Order: sequence, then structure tokens, then C-alpha cells
Amino acid sequence: MASSLLIDTNLLVLLVVGVVDRKLISTHKRTKTFTESDFDLLVSVLKRFNEIWITSHCLAETSNLLKHAPDKTAYRLLAGLWRNSNIQPDSTT
Repeated sequence: MASSLLIDTNLLVLLVVGVVDRKLISTHKRTKTFTESDFDLLVSVLKRFNEIWITSHCLAETSNLLKHAPDKTAYRLLAGLWRNSNIQPDSTT
């Protein structure tokens, strides 16, 4: 198993949308170009790593992009981002 992976904003948006509700992948403004199969592939790749790294900029941009949905859906997506994260500060700084 590989050690760690740095994930970008678009893939993080896909991950959150897919985890919250796979059906939203085809309708959310920022994930329309992806399919449920793309989500499954992303999850299978992520499972190969012990740690997934996300920069603070990526996290901020992801939260902004998740809001591009109706209010209730945006709330569900933001809650999903929070619930499914284990955010820890980088101890090397």
C-alpha cells in the first residue's frame, strides 16, 4: 500500500458529492462531466493510500464549489465534507 496522496479540488468535489449521494454526480454543476464509474474508480484509487492530503486552499475552494447547488443540497454536501474528513494540521510546520 502506498503511503500518501495529494488530492486536487475537482477530485475532492467528486468524492464528496459521490459519498453524499451518487445520483448528484450527474446533476451537480461541478461534477456533471463525471460518471458514477469515475467516482468508483476514484474511490478504488484512494483506497490504495494510507493518507490523503488536502491543502487548505483546496479545502476552501472545494467548500465554495460544493455550494453550487440548491440550498438544501449544498447544506448536505458541506455537512458531508465535514463528516467525512479527519482534518489534522501538518505537524511539520
